[in-house]
This record gives sequence, structure tokens and C-alpha cells, in this order.
Amino acid sequence: LAERQMAEVRQLYESAGFAPNLAWISIHEAIVAVNRGDLAAAESRANSVLHRIADLGETRNTSLVQTVNSCLGHVYYERGELELAVAHFDALPQEPAVVLPDTAARAFGLRALAMHDLNQSQSALTTLEAVRTRAVGEDMSVLSSLLATFVAQLRLLRGDVDGCHQMIAFARLEESLADLADDKSRMWIEREAVTGLFAGLWLSTLLPFAFGGS
Repeated sequence: LAERQMAEVRQLYESAGFAPNLAWISIHEAIVAVNRGDLAAAESRANSVLHRIADLGETRNTSLVQTVNSCLGHVYYERGELELAVAHFDALPQEPAVVLPDTAARAFGLRALAMHDLNQSQSALTTLEAVRTRAVGEDMSVLSSLLATFVAQLRLLRGDVDGCHQMIAFARLEESLADLADDKSRMWIEREAVTGLFAGLWLSTLLPFAFGGS
């Protein structure tokens, strides 16, 4: 459905001569590709946007640059190229108020999971919790809830099951899980994060030895 809708928007922009907006269509096509697991297509589309940005001197379009970097970071995270993923995530500012919510979720949430896998779990958790606190202070309810999901997931991966449950209760993440089926507006990365968290929590009750600190 998302691919069909974007194809329709692309056709509309092309017919109306809205060439500058096509870069946004391309990067959202890349995000859809990474979400459905086509990492090669996602990387190709995202890099094409980077080349366009460089060729046309559009580096001042900060939201576009940030979205491209977060998408590429997502691609490399899924591939297990963790250091490359972190490098792209680190290209974004650490202030959540100046980053789009879905972009920030990748840049901060997936970065934390990548850092955990790189044996820098405590640093990842400290940074992620600080960013979540700033999002709460900025009254960014969607992003703060998303980052709370990643905080809970990271605590679980570190073996802190009680801390995971505390964050779930504090951020009312069980309600988020219950709402996913009915709320079609929820971002895909939010769906993945919430369902992944509760799947991991369920698995931890079956395989407690698989969850521990690093």
C-alpha cells in the first residue's frame, strides 16, 4: 500500500513539475524498502538522494540530510555493519527537537542497540535516557514514547528486567501495544520497536540465560 501511494505521489509531482520534492519521495521509498527487508534497494535509493543533495547543493535542507543518514544507518544496522551504522546516526544532532520523530527514533534508538552490540551498552543507555528526558521536557509525546520503548528494550538486553518493566509502566507502553492494531497512523518503526520489546520480554521468561548485561 505504501509503495503504491508513493508511486502515485511521484507521478503527481513529476507531472506537475515539482522536481525538488522528488528527493523526499525517493528517501521515503528507501525507508519503505528497508522496512520490507530490501536493503540493497534502500541503500541505492538513499545514496541517490545523497548524490542529488551534493550535486544540487541542497545541504541546507537539514531535515532531508538527517532523514537520509538515519535511513542509511538503519540499512547498515540491519546488515550488522554496526560501526558504519553508528557513524551515520552520529551525523545527526543530539537534540531531538530539531529532528523529525521517525528520523530521531532511528538515530537514537537503533544507535543505542548498535552500541549495545558493540559492547558499549552503558554508554548507549546513558545517552538514550538523556535524549528521552529532553524529548519529555520538549513535550514531544510521540518521540518520548518511542525512545522509552528503546530504553526498555535496552534495559532488557542488559538483563535489567525490573528496569524494563518500570519503563514499560512509566511510559504506558502496554497501552501502545494494545493500540497498534487500531491506530493506522502509527509509524512502522514504532510498530517494530513496541512489538519487538514485548516479544523480547516474553522470550526472556522462557530463555532467561539469553538476556544479560555486557
